[in-house]
Amino acid sequence: MKIVEISLGEELYSGLVSRTVLKTSLLWRHKRLSLTLSFTEDVKTLANALLTEGPIPEKSEIDAYHISVATINGMEYLLTWNCTHIANAVLRPKIEAICKDCGFEPPIICTPQELMGE
Repeated sequence: MKIVEISLGEELYSGLVSRTVLKTSLLWRHKRLSLTLSFTEDVKTLANALLTEGPIPEKSEIDAYHISVATINGMEYLLTWNCTHIANAVLRPKIEAICKDCGFEPPIICTPQELMGE
């Protein structure tokens, strides 16, 4: 199981993405490892679809990129406390449908508490 914490800083987004990789940390067998995820054209395309086709409003572009980076890089889970636009029971099916329509398998989106079953 890959559980990745993706930190998307404001320095990455000033209207346009200024870096091509995102630094992340990976929790694997109770050890935190360094991991770099690719920021490809597919990431941009999926993020754009999430913004234009529905669930993520344009003012929350960073949320669309958060979902897109996790999806394109094949993460099994996307853990977040962002229940406004990401771990939202109403929006989640729409997010998953757009990912699949674009040809990608979305991660399971949930809060850390949901993953732990508490």
